[in-house]
Amino acid sequence: MPGHSFLFPIPFLKTVLVFTFLMVWFSAACRQSTPPTSTPDTIIPSTAIQPSAPLSVSKKPEDVSRCQKAKKEISGRNASNERWGVFFLSLRDGRVLCAENPRALFSPASVQKFVTGTVAIRKLGAGFRFKTSLYGDVSKGTVNGDLVLFGRGDPEFGSAEVSKLIAVLKQKGVKRIDGDVVGDSSYFKADDLGDGWTWNEAQWYYGAAASALNFERNIVKIKVRNGRPSAEPDLIEITSELEPAGEIEAIGIKRKLGTNEVHVWGNGSSIDARLAIDNPALFTAKIFNEALEKNGIEVMGKARSADWISPSGANNGAEIASVESPPLGDIVKTMNKDSVNLHAEMLVRTLGLKFGSEAPDENPKMNVLRGVDLAGAAYVEKFLADEKLAGKGIAIHDGSGLSRLGRMTPESIARVLIYAAKNTHSKILTGSLPIAGVDGTLRGRLKSLSGRVIAKTGSITYVNSLAGYLKTGDETLAFAVICNDETERKDSSATIDSIVRALAD
Repeated sequence: MPGHSFLFPIPFLKTVLVFTFLMVWFSAACRQSTPPTSTPDTIIPSTAIQPSAPLSVSKKPEDVSRCQKAKKEISGRNASNERWGVFFLSLRDGRVLCAENPRALFSPASVQKFVTGTVAIRKLGAGFRFKTSLYGDVSKGTVNGDLVLFGRGDPEFGSAEVSKLIAVLKQKGVKRIDGDVVGDSSYFKADDLGDGWTWNEAQWYYGAAASALNFERNIVKIKVRNGRPSAEPDLIEITSELEPAGEIEAIGIKRKLGTNEVHVWGNGSSIDARLAIDNPALFTAKIFNEALEKNGIEVMGKARSADWISPSGANNGAEIASVESPPLGDIVKTMNKDSVNLHAEMLVRTLGLKFGSEAPDENPKMNVLRGVDLAGAAYVEKFLADEKLAGKGIAIHDGSGLSRLGRMTPESIARVLIYAAKNTHSKILTGSLPIAGVDGTLRGRLKSLSGRVIAKTGSITYVNSLAGYLKTGDETLAFAVICNDETERKDSSATIDSIVRALAD
């Protein structure tokens, strides 16, 4: 089949296994049901170490021995193309226990989310909430003209919020919409995809478009049962050339770029997959339109969308109703625990909208033309420089780390970890990290160190990373381990775990 689609062998991909495969090779951004947990209090102590303080590598024999053991894990891989960055630092006295290429630039993958979340919590506050509004002219039970659903970046907007807004309309006696139902994403002047994202990832759940108006994380579920495909919600157009399972069982799924048209082909009977939707604002408008009609509110027009290129302008009018997101602290926890790219992209765009002017581009023309996505990335760079957490040369291009253009150093990531541990909101930030062997993207990893490791995972093509905190003996270490250029596909995440265990002994 032509095109850069994925062909799924049935034995690997039935139900959840399809997502495990994708996560290993492309992103750790799967949405999971994370049980409520808290960071073990013994992991993160108070520290007097300043994030910007000069650092030096320890010469203590026990530290040197542990570091040598860790480095043997790398040399034992016999993968000459790989580049490794390692940095372990004590929060007790600031000594560096182990370092390998600490100031070299690496693609951090989803470890970037912890950096984005740290800056967002510091600047926006843990109690910040995203607001979604309904605008329109209501008179005698009728909305005269269009009903506009105006988003401001809530990554958790979904069915529950739709129900709340419709309940308010019914309370106000609204029974008819004379115009269209408009999903308006004009709040963000930005591209829907992050700078440096690869086009063929845009169809998968972890590549969901970053719109100011989202619905259920901009994901649709595709199911094939007994050879028949279906979508949930059912606003997706599906065509199929699926044949019964033969000697080779494989199912391919492709969403055409710029559309919500999905094609299924191959041989097989059942599969589950999650795809990103195109034009989330229009999709949300259609969902809202259907919900209105199901609740007895007649819509005379159609569902359509508006964006920064063609805004509705309705947010200048009267607000009929509004809903708010969970507090930012909860959103950051979801983002880091389950590595949800959409949440990170909402944060970086909000930072760009509110603080981007403080990080002007060297090119004056770019200050006029750039969107809040690039402005937000520039602001994160400026924040790290102002706080002396990173030197010149790092490159931030998105909030999630899905970009192939982003670059950070292991040392700068460790300094962010020190900063987070000393931050006013340190319990929120450190508590947002997955706990080894317990929850989030570390649920199945480092089980022997459960209760001793909390860390952010990262995984994109040819990249694996892990950064967080390790309790060892009577001290806690902040650490970052990154592998880039893993082209030979020798599971570097297992080696990363071995390096962490080596420093834990």
